[in-house]
Amino acid sequence: RSRRRGLIYSTIFLCVGISVGSLFRFSIAPPPLPTPGSPEDAYVISEIHTQASRLPLVQTLSSDRAWTSWDAYTEPLNSRGGAAPRVTLGAMSGSRGLPYQRVFHNASTGEIISVVYFGGGLAGWPGVVHGGALATVLDESLGRCAIKRFPARTGVTARLELTYKRPTTTNVFYVVKVRPDGSRKSDRKMWVEGHVETATGKVCIEAKALFVVPKGITLMPMSEGF
Repeated sequence: RSRRRGLIYSTIFLCVGISVGSLFRFSIAPPPLPTPGSPEDAYVISEIHTQASRLPLVQTLSSDRAWTSWDAYTEPLNSRGGAAPRVTLGAMSGSRGLPYQRVFHNASTGEIISVVYFGGGLAGWPGVVHGGALATVLDESLGRCAIKRFPARTGVTARLELTYKRPTTTNVFYVVKVRPDGSRKSDRKMWVEGHVETATGKVCIEAKALFVVPKGITLMPMSEGF
């Protein structure tokens, strides 16, 4: 009987060891990510978009007439039709980067809500999104909010402040919410506040930024769907 018990325990420990070892291996050395632009990459992106369409927030905002929406950077970046290179369209593109960025804009309040999927290639630590990638997404989201309110429809970042409150994991949908600070704005200067939260509303990063329309420099206005 004791021999049988030992055999059972050995089998259990073996199964647990194999499971934990596999999990550790995939966390530290995950399988290769699809090459951007490849058929495999296109398939993964399609699946991610399908998952996104089922999210309650996406469905709610899409059916609300107060909000207009578009996929980020699917239109020319400026009013003259230019398609200048951007990190989010190059190094951070594809299923490994930012395969899904749906932008929802409320013109009456100036608020913008973006649903974003952070791919595995954006990890700084295994399974955790790099802080620089998060800063990039927040900078562009906050800037989008300000530029939509500037009469010149253009602007640059003058100051960006971030507070990282909890880890943001890869291969997960997150919500970026930003809003203009109506008490501190002009036609050439605006403060914007925002944060990144999970699908359940837990705040991961808090942010605020100052955007300006520089004097003495001519910047092309951005398109409506940037």
